[in-house]
Amino acid sequence: MRSALESAKIAFVKYSGCGNDFIIVESPPCSMNIGQFAAALCSRKQGIGADGLIVLSPAVQGDFKIAFFNADGSEAEMCGNGARAAVHYFHAKNPIKYSYTFETKERLLQAEIHENAVAISMGDVLAIELKKELMIDKAKLPLVSMNTGVPHALLFTNDLETIDIEAIGKKVRHHPRFAPAGTNFSAVKMTEEEVLIRTYERGVEAETLACGTGATAAAIAAALLFSAAPPVKVKVRSGDTLTIDFSLEAGKPSGVKLSGPCHEVFRGEIALQDIRRFQK
Repeated sequence: MRSALESAKIAFVKYSGCGNDFIIVESPPCSMNIGQFAAALCSRKQGIGADGLIVLSPAVQGDFKIAFFNADGSEAEMCGNGARAAVHYFHAKNPIKYSYTFETKERLLQAEIHENAVAISMGDVLAIELKKELMIDKAKLPLVSMNTGVPHALLFTNDLETIDIEAIGKKVRHHPRFAPAGTNFSAVKMTEEEVLIRTYERGVEAETLACGTGATAAAIAAALLFSAAPPVKVKVRSGDTLTIDFSLEAGKPSGVKLSGPCHEVFRGEIALQDIRRFQK
């Protein structure tokens, strides 16, 4: 006879934030290995398919708590588009107010619901380095690096369409200068109207259609290096646009907000007959 846990089902909702897609669940069984669960669900060939898993649970200080898990099962400190998706999901279930406070692994952040967008505060931007050279394939790569909740390395280039984002991204992501945690990598192009970006995400280990923390890093770097005036619009690979607003004082950004569209894709239930695969 199967146990109650083995016969249980977990409800999920699939979300997209500018092409960055996520599976959202609430408070799964505590006996479950969430990392393994995330990797199985996020598999695009054998699971639901997503860039990450978002787990919502009750908060101590805020309206709710968000835990982020990458497609490979690793836990992330922050995910900009994932947080926006989680806020949209929570508001759809509890449409009582339009501003929220939520907890992440390391931060207490705010969010606002607008007619066609969800905006979140990003917290402090740390470890900004505007000139960071890396040797990649015997060539010097001039990078900008910073932490917008997770680490990012950026390369400004005019060859956004031809750059091998997967090959370079993998080498930068695993470079000893970013060890042991590694980094996300983005190629960024400046235009008169907006900033264009492609991102190789750590934990997904591939290019994604959007990355909120990466777009935030690109916007801040564009302001510091090229005097781009906030709010800065960043066009991601999906063709959607994220807007990053902030203040700059003595080269230090503050009041950083990430805003853009997101929507529910579909919902369903996960049958856990094979729950042993996900138990700790």
